[in-house]
Amino acid sequence: MKGVNRERTIAELIKRDGYRCRLCHLEFSELTPPEIDHRIPKSKGGDDDLENLQLVHSVCNRKKGTGEFRERKLPGKSALLKFIKKTSREQFEQIMEDKLQSKKLN
Repeated sequence: MKGVNRERTIAELIKRDGYRCRLCHLEFSELTPPEIDHRIPKSKGGDDDLENLQLVHSVCNRKKGTGEFRERKLPGKSALLKFIKKTSREQFEQIMEDKLQSKKLN
């Protein structure tokens, strides 16, 4: 999945599912953009049909692949700490402010 087809696929998945990770159900952001995941891996007979695709955070996808992910729970504490260390203080504060604002709107 490359180029225009990839962008079109992402647009279709956003239209179908909204702008949230299908695993943890949190919204995507500039720092945590969506990535395409195969519900049934290609190695196990899955295909590239939209019905078999979903948008997820990369950290959620890695946890799913290792069997560590539990649906409807946030990524583990260690993954969150690694993410925080990679972001600047200003970026992290903005992310937290955005999350607080989105909770106030809901």
